[in-house]
Amino acid sequence: MAAGRRKRSGDCLKVSADWQHIFQIELRINEEAMLRSAKKLIGYKIDATDGKMGNVVDLTVDPNSWRIRHVIADTGNWLPGRRVLLSTEAMDSPDWSTGRFPVHLDKDQVREAPGLDADISDITSPARLEALHAHFGWSNFWPAGPVVNPAVYERELVDAEAGKPHEPESGQARAAYTLNEISGYGIAASDGEIGSVKDLIMDDEDWRARYLVVDTGKWLPGKKVLLSTDWIQACDWAESEMTVDLSRDSIKDCPEFDPSSPVSREVEERLYDFHGRPKYWRRKESAVMD
Repeated sequence: MAAGRRKRSGDCLKVSADWQHIFQIELRINEEAMLRSAKKLIGYKIDATDGKMGNVVDLTVDPNSWRIRHVIADTGNWLPGRRVLLSTEAMDSPDWSTGRFPVHLDKDQVREAPGLDADISDITSPARLEALHAHFGWSNFWPAGPVVNPAVYERELVDAEAGKPHEPESGQARAAYTLNEISGYGIAASDGEIGSVKDLIMDDEDWRARYLVVDTGKWLPGKKVLLSTDWIQACDWAESEMTVDLSRDSIKDCPEFDPSSPVSREVEERLYDFHGRPKYWRRKESAVMD
């Protein structure tokens, strides 16, 4: 009898430990799932290690992973007329309550960086970013090797090293696009146009843009919806248009997005259940369990 009771007690302890483990996993998933408007960062004050260095005016987005890769800062009176590109690797977490964004660089490091006077569309070419990332020791996020015509790539490297602007050729690949560029892109469903991008909703833990905020415009005036970046089927960067693998009717009838309310897990559940799509956070939970 005593042995039996001890066994049942051990079972209870094991079940309790299992539930505690599951609860800890849920806490970790919830902590990682704080979703915020990317545009909310515009206007945030950037603090270098030795003082204020500017304000956020834009962000860059990696078109392969849909992660926010850089903050673009206007340096104001400190470096008049200049905008600088700062990798999110060098940034601490934003203080959402005060609107401040710390960077692990001092002003001299930023002042001496290459290519910061160039046009943003030029800075986001692979060669320009390679020079900038090499200067700071930041990791590269674009595909390894030249992603454009080798002759064009060589000219870009020469220009980047000399600090000269390089005019991108028509159809030339870029390693990143800006939030301001993507905002306004047309959205096409599988059977025709349905709206335009107004914002991105990002995970503030891993900088992944999880959703497009889409204004259905003339098709459904006043309605905004969320579309997962996982549902993007194709991007025509030259024509500023993205195609999603959903029909116009499914987008028209899906839950409406309220920008004044947070994107909670409940909101995500409703959206994914409506479209019958696999839920990305289940994959995250499985990865944590493993």
